[in-house]
Amino acid sequence: MKLTGSIFLLILFLANTHLMSQELGSLIDTRDNKEYVTVDLLIKMEAGITKKRTWLGENLAYASPNASCYKDEPAFCEAFGRLYPWEDAVTVCPEGWHLPSEKEWTEVIDSFGGRNSSGSALRSGGKVI
Repeated sequence: MKLTGSIFLLILFLANTHLMSQELGSLIDTRDNKEYVTVDLLIKMEAGITKKRTWLGENLAYASPNASCYKDEPAFCEAFGRLYPWEDAVTVCPEGWHLPSEKEWTEVIDSFGGRNSSGSALRSGGKVI
């Protein structure tokens, strides 16, 4: 799946959520000293094995040269992060971070109830409802 145009670095169901049954942490982007919430997700694998993956819990707001704000309004950048053209999105992540691959998205979606309920599950603290 190829994404084009301006995109958020994270999908909205992870943005600004409070995942109470998941462990929260933080990351400071040393380029601008902005602090981001991180979320440790337990990903289900076969045979009852789980692995921990850390995701940003909010959208990236780093002001790269080609980044923009929704409706060109700076308040939207502050509240929801920035929009990046694809060419920037793949390179603008903080050091040690990357955009999730299709496999990584699928792991999260499958671990939290599939396409129809993973968003709700993540917003409710990881409980599949």
